[in-house]
Amino acid sequence: MIEPRPIEIRSASRLVLIDATLRVLLFRHNDGHGREFWATPGGGIEPGETPEQAARREAVEELGAEDVSLSSLWTGHSVFPFADRTVSQTDRFYLVTRHNGILGPSVEDAHRREGITEVRWWPLDEIDTSREPVYPADLAHRVRAHLLESRILEALDLAVRTEGVRPRIDAIVARVEEKLRARPDDLLAWEPIPLDVYSAPLPEAIRSSWVFILRGNTTTGAERHPNSHQRMTSYRGSGDFQTRLDGDWSSHLLKDDESVPASERWISIPPNVWHQGVVPKDNWVVVSFHTAAEHELLEERPGLDTLSAARQRRYADER
Repeated sequence: MIEPRPIEIRSASRLVLIDATLRVLLFRHNDGHGREFWATPGGGIEPGETPEQAARREAVEELGAEDVSLSSLWTGHSVFPFADRTVSQTDRFYLVTRHNGILGPSVEDAHRREGITEVRWWPLDEIDTSREPVYPADLAHRVRAHLLESRILEALDLAVRTEGVRPRIDAIVARVEEKLRARPDDLLAWEPIPLDVYSAPLPEAIRSSWVFILRGNTTTGAERHPNSHQRMTSYRGSGDFQTRLDGDWSSHLLKDDESVPASERWISIPPNVWHQGVVPKDNWVVVSFHTAAEHELLEERPGLDTLSAARQRRYADER
C-alpha cells in the first residue's frame, strides 16, 4: 500500500525580474529527491511577516539586493511535489523595478542551502516551450499581460505629460480644490476631464478621465469599480494607494516625480478590486483613466454590515 504524501500548505512571496530584452530571471531548484524545476526567486512568508516584507527579505537572501523597489503584480496558487511532500502554495508576486545590483558572491551560500543549482535569464518563448517544469505554469502569459499593461500606462503617461495639457488639467484641479474646501467633511472631490483635453492618442479602451483630490491626513476607505478598469497617476503630491486581493491590503507608494519609473507614479486596478488612498499631510491630486464612460462609472463601498449589499453611486451624479 502506498502511503499518501503529506501536504504542506504555505504562503510565499515571489520576485519577478525582467531585463531589457524581456527575459525573466529563473532559478533551477533540486529538491534533494531527484526532482528539478525552475521558478522565480522568492520563498515562504515567515510568521509575523507581511508578503512585502518577505519579498524584501528574499531579495536580500537570494538576489543579494538590499535596496529594491517593488510593485505588486498578482496572486497565484500552485500545487507541486517537493521532496517527500506535496506543497499547496499561495504566491504573491512582486515586480522588482529597481535594485542595487544582484547575484553577487553573497548569495552563493544561500543558493546552496536552498538547493538552487543554476541561474538563468529565460526568453518568454522558451518558457512556453520548456520541457522542464517551470512554476508558475502561466508565468509567460502573466508576464506578457504585464508588458501589455505597461505599454498602456506609457501611452497614458505621455498623454498627461504632453505639452499644453497640464495647464488645462490645472484649471480643473483648481475647481476641485475649491469644492473640497467648501465641503470640509468630504474625504475627496472630483471632476471629469474631457477626453479632448489630451492631444496624444489614448488607448482605445479609455472612456473617461478624472481629477480626484484626496484630503490630507485621511484614509479614504475601501471602494471598487465593478464596471471599469482604473489606471491612476500621482499628479501632485504623494500617497499610498492600497489594493486588497485576498484579505490583506497591499501598499503602492506613488509620487509625482517624473524622474522615477512609471511603476512608482502609476497604478493599474482591474474591475472589482478593492482599493483605498492613505494620504499624508497634504492633499493628494491624482488623475484617473477609466474604461467606463463618465455617466456610467460606478463606485461601490462595502455594506454597512456583512449581510448588506455593497453601496453604489455614480460619480457623475454627485458633482
